[in-house]
Amino acid sequence: MENYSGSSDISVWTTIGDSKFGEDQIYAIAWGSDKFVSGGEKGKITYSSDGENWTAVTDSKFGSRYYITAVTYGNGKFIAAGINHKTGDGKMAYRSASRKNQTEMG
Repeated sequence: MENYSGSSDISVWTTIGDSKFGEDQIYAIAWGSDKFVSGGEKGKITYSSDGENWTAVTDSKFGSRYYITAVTYGNGKFIAAGINHKTGDGKMAYRSASRKNQTEMG
């Protein structure tokens, strides 16, 4: 999945031109605190307040060997989980919805 598609009418979808993922796959997306957060290959994370215009996170704390396979929101935080596609090691990171910094959790 290279591009997001979205619509307020569930039967009508519009392709998002620049998801900030390029050719990399998108594996997870979550909604919370009035924003979307997505994650995918090479540790990439993006966010959007409107679902149409996306901004790439410059340092997701995952690194390029991790695939972010889950993103969720709760208790004022976005939490992302990923797996190192070379070693199988897992990693988690979180970001407070009120801050811009990611924190690595191992």
